[in-house]
Amino acid sequence: MGNDQAAGAALPAEKEIAPRSANDSAFDLLPKPVKVLTLNKGAEQVRRNREESKGDELWLATAYAEEDPSTDDVSIYLRIANPMPIVAELLCAVLGRSLGLPVPEPYLVKIDAGALPGSQLLAIDRPALAFASRDVGGTSFSQLLRSGSPGAQAMLMKWEHLIPVATFDEWIANQDRNLSNIIFMSNVLWIIDHAEAFHGSARGLFGLPELVGESASNILADMLVKLNAAACAAHLESAQTWLTSMAARVSIPDAAACADIEQWQTPEQQAELIDFIAQRLSLTHALLCNRLGHPQLST
Repeated sequence: MGNDQAAGAALPAEKEIAPRSANDSAFDLLPKPVKVLTLNKGAEQVRRNREESKGDELWLATAYAEEDPSTDDVSIYLRIANPMPIVAELLCAVLGRSLGLPVPEPYLVKIDAGALPGSQLLAIDRPALAFASRDVGGTSFSQLLRSGSPGAQAMLMKWEHLIPVATFDEWIANQDRNLSNIIFMSNVLWIIDHAEAFHGSARGLFGLPELVGESASNILADMLVKLNAAACAAHLESAQTWLTSMAARVSIPDAAACADIEQWQTPEQQAELIDFIAQRLSLTHALLCNRLGHPQLST
């Protein structure tokens, strides 16, 4: 969640480490409904860089499943935000996980009246509903690089999800995949924070139909530009394969239904967002080709 996760993972040993997959089990491309939890009291606000300029709040908390009291509490990062980033977080998490990408499990969290008294964004006398993701622990990849850990950059470039995640970010117009939003934990790299997907705040200025073909920042794809032409072409071929064999097989309306986004959107807004994602999918490879300097490969 953009410099949002707390640090805490042990740094890798002084050797090259190949990160393993966060989703070692098979996946079936079927979106899964987001689980609903209830917030426990005692949440702690996460103070981020430039906290005063942010329009949301991030809390480290625990929550429980009311329908199954025998289960353990879940450690979560809870985001209190306006509807637009909540919708982006929910839908991108459902899409990403259905595609086998290493996205922590998302939750809808019920907040009882008065359960989060330190929040400046919630009314203390009314219940609320918020987005959360499972706390996977770890440290951000940007912290890993700053630590001087040998092989960190090479580890990222050899990451099995590098091309799928870069392609996914291009598809969903995620303009905030900085290296603080990649989390390293026990040789697994996780991706977090999709609040700025679908062009983020630009949606309020132009509307989704006007933005469907517009490029957004994509830090992982921009890293590939530094490679030679043959390597870029090979990565673009891999991206095309992922788009046609994976992304194109996921039902976007089903993902929207599983994400439960209708609680924050009108039917018209939801239909517009689903149409944006579908149209954007058909343009993603061309956008990547233009970004990597191979526009001829987009035809």
